[in-house]
Amino acid sequence: ISTLETKMHKVMAIRKEGYIDPYNKKFIKASELKMRGLLLSDPDEKIRKAVFDACEELAVTNLKDYVKYVGMLNTYAKGLGFSDFYEYKIFTEEGMTKKELFVIFDEIYRKTKFAFKNIRDLEKKMPGLRKPWNFNYMMSGDFTKEDDEYFPFSEALVRWGKSFASLGIDYGGSELNLDLLDRRGKYSNGFCHWPIPINYKNGVRKTGKSNFTCNVVYGQLGSSAQGYNTLFHEGGHAAHFLNSHQTEICLNHEYPPMSTAWAETHSMFLDHVYSSFEWKSRYAKNGEGKAYPFDLFKRKVERLSVLRPLDISSILAVCNFEKKIYEEKNLTEQKVITIAKQVWKKYQDRSVDSVRVLNVPHIYSWHSTCSYHGYGLATLALMQWREYFYKKYGYIVDNPKVGEEM
Repeated sequence: ISTLETKMHKVMAIRKEGYIDPYNKKFIKASELKMRGLLLSDPDEKIRKAVFDACEELAVTNLKDYVKYVGMLNTYAKGLGFSDFYEYKIFTEEGMTKKELFVIFDEIYRKTKFAFKNIRDLEKKMPGLRKPWNFNYMMSGDFTKEDDEYFPFSEALVRWGKSFASLGIDYGGSELNLDLLDRRGKYSNGFCHWPIPINYKNGVRKTGKSNFTCNVVYGQLGSSAQGYNTLFHEGGHAAHFLNSHQTEICLNHEYPPMSTAWAETHSMFLDHVYSSFEWKSRYAKNGEGKAYPFDLFKRKVERLSVLRPLDISSILAVCNFEKKIYEEKNLTEQKVITIAKQVWKKYQDRSVDSVRVLNVPHIYSWHSTCSYHGYGLATLALMQWREYFYKKYGYIVDNPKVGEEM
């Protein structure tokens, strides 16, 4: 499994990604991250469509290996007495059954799917809105441009450091290694890991070491803000485990018995802090020192409120995709494509089918395969945390008591 996983990662990382320029028909080299950015920011629909098509081609690169990979993981799980690998993963990580998990997720879907009709109604005023290469650009592309000046990446480390310090979060003398800029061959997703977890020797607590990455395409519109988000998210993961005081080392890392949902609650709560107006009004400033304007925040809330019920839909899509994949008795490459399109249609409701879920890197790595539910459960938990901290203290940003409790 390890050898196959490495092969799949390598193919995803070094494949000559890019798109065919719709005007001169030439192949344009671009990293997957840069292509995603173009979907959000490029004003030319033909370019966005070309990028979408390129991402669709990239998504099916590893189908043969993926089918083999799923079969091997299922064989492993069945050997341990589980019905499939998803059942094994949800039990070992969260102490839950698939039934318990998807009762929660299915209820969320039933209570939020009304928003798809609202978007279809909106499309009558915005023709082409539901085309997958148009949706993000038409809904928030102009906001991406307006936001960009307030998030210079040259200030990201300082703002992140000051924010965490003001929240009462430090790293207890442990070591951090950061790899922040995208480059060819780099894994196309932010992550955090601990080559040296917190450990005890002769009863004395030893500091640890954490490495985390993000994939900023320097100078690309909107990419810097994503870099800020990753600093808060992965920096939250690092703070979580480097502040551990458990004497058993097996409890001080990201693998079971650690709950994925519990770990993601820490990180997602902190990137949620970054996205709040409270944080932006204090820390997000442009080159002239002007603070992020409330009017811009207000306009974004009003425009994007139609999407709020669907905030978790992309997470539900990945979870349901993997559930169906690992339950399929005779999985084939074509069945993978069919399931990917069915899930996309149900949870995204775009006017064109897509296999976009196959571009999610988590599904190709054993420690994150069948673990995407952690983001869904953490989304619910961080909202509970927000309510708890606001009721208790009245504010969150720059409140050292919040970090102490975390």
